Amino acid sequence: MEARRLNYMAIAAATVVAFIEGSLYYSPLMFGPLWMRLSGIDPSAAAKVSPSAVLGEIARDFVLTYVVSRLVARLSEANWKSATGLGLWLWIGFPMTLLSGSVMWQGVSWKVAAIHAGDWLAKLLLITAIVGGWRRSQERTG
Repeated sequence: MEARRLNYMAIAAATVVAFIEGSLYYSPLMFGPLWMRLSGIDPSAAAKVSPSAVLGEIARDFVLTYVVSRLVARLSEANWKSATGLGLWLWIGFPMTLLSGSVMWQGVSWKVAAIHAGDWLAKLLLITAIVGGWRRSQERTG
């Protein structure tokens, strides 16, 4: 599918949602304190996030969203349900596989890997639901 067929508003929205999801997920409201404790990160140092780190994270979320959007655009029947099914398979095939390798070969705690896996699952499901749902609604109105 041509790049012009991508919905850049959906990509922008999904990028923002992915960034907010990650920010909340690793915040004190959710898994931030546990992740820092398990990773040996000093909470006072983690509180000093640089603007370049924030921009880097937004860029990472954009790249992820753009690539996933290109995959969703290739679905013959793209809607939020089929897109989130793709998101689940992407999660199993990539983050889960990579994180399990980190546990097996690098000694990363399975608890830390599980925290990261949960973030990846939420992020991929949100991105695919937004992009797939937005794409489907555009097809109906356009």
